[in-house]
Amino acid sequence: MPSPIITTSRAVERAALIDLLRTADPGATITYAELDAVAELKVQRNRHILAAARADLRDEEQIVFEAIPKIGVRRLTDPERATVAPDRRRRKSFRQAMYALKEMHGLEKAALTDGDRQQVLGRLALCSAIAAVASSRALTKVMGVASPDSPMLPVEQTLTMLARIK
Repeated sequence: MPSPIITTSRAVERAALIDLLRTADPGATITYAELDAVAELKVQRNRHILAAARADLRDEEQIVFEAIPKIGVRRLTDPERATVAPDRRRRKSFRQAMYALKEMHGLEKAALTDGDRQQVLGRLALCSAIAAVASSRALTKVMGVASPDSPMLPVEQTLTMLARIK
C-alpha cells in the first residue's frame, strides 16, 4: 500500500505568532527567541510566516511592527505609525523609481521597436513622476500646506502644488 502524501500547513504557526504579536504593547520588542518558542520553528529561516502574521495584524487590526535585524520585531506606537512607517515606504518608493530611471537611462532607443519605445517613454514618465512626488522636497512642501485640523489635503490642491515642485 502506498504511503499517504502528507502536506503541512503553517497555519498553526502563523496563528500562534499572531496571538503572541497581538499581546505586545506599543513600543515593546519581541525577540526571535520568543517567536521561535511560540511558533516551534526558526522564524528567521521561515520569515514568510512572520511576514504573513504581521500583514494580517496590520490589515485587520491596525497593529504594525518593524523588524529589528538580528533581534526580533517591535510594535510601533501610534506616533511612529504616523511617521516612521510611511516615511520608510516613501523613501523606498523614491529609491526604486530612481533605480528604474537609471536602468532605463542610456537605452539605445533606435534599436527598440515602436511598441518598446512607447513602453520605455511611458515608464520613464511614471518613474519620474513617482520620484518627484516621493522626494523629501515634495513631503516638505505638502507638510507646509497641510493643516493639522484637516483630515486630508484636498486632492486637487495637492496635485496643483506638486506640479510646481522642481
